[in-house]
Amino acid sequence: MDRQNPNRSLLRDGHALSVYCLKLADACVVAAAGVLAHALRFGGADLLEPARYLYAVLAGVLLTLVVFSELGVYRTWRSGLQAAMYGRLLLGWGVVLGVLASISFLSKTGTDFSRLWFGYWAGFGLLGLVVVRILARMLLMATHRHGWGVRKIVLVGPADNVAFVRTRLAASPWLGFRIAALCSDISADTANQGGVSRLPSIPALPGWPANPPIQPVRRTLPMRAAA
Repeated sequence: MDRQNPNRSLLRDGHALSVYCLKLADACVVAAAGVLAHALRFGGADLLEPARYLYAVLAGVLLTLVVFSELGVYRTWRSGLQAAMYGRLLLGWGVVLGVLASISFLSKTGTDFSRLWFGYWAGFGLLGLVVVRILARMLLMATHRHGWGVRKIVLVGPADNVAFVRTRLAASPWLGFRIAALCSDISADTANQGGVSRLPSIPALPGWPANPPIQPVRRTLPMRAAA
């Protein structure tokens, strides 16, 4: 576990694969939107011809990945912050389009591109990026409800830290973590909420349980009270 951020490394670990898949989906959506816009504007005979349209689409894909990463579009968003997430997505896509328009203006190639194509691309791209996130969220939650890709874990550490991580995981069910037990000084009544068992002490971990009901059990390292 990251010793500098013990509370957050568990969430980052489950989030990493989702981010890679989402970046790939974003790249495909932006490219497909550019191709579709070109087909609607010019017909499908010569796809992305002349070549400047191909270069523009490739630049848009790269800019999308860079700008979205810098603006935090790929961070973990809690359920109550979905409006903020889509707002950040809209901002990021606007920055990408603005940079592309600025490049074409400064290079004096703006007149070489169809404004209608650019408008189609902007609209289809935004729609596709939003749809990808809706579908990804639905897919993750559906698979986790069926127990696919769910990792069962034991949280170990001081009560405040354990409560923090537990709350974050409860607010982010798409991450695919399910708490099997708590090993902390948290009260038994609090621990048992949601059917989660409580281990009395850290030394009990190696022997718990004698016949484990879950495989595998992911164990966190002890968290420092000052973290």
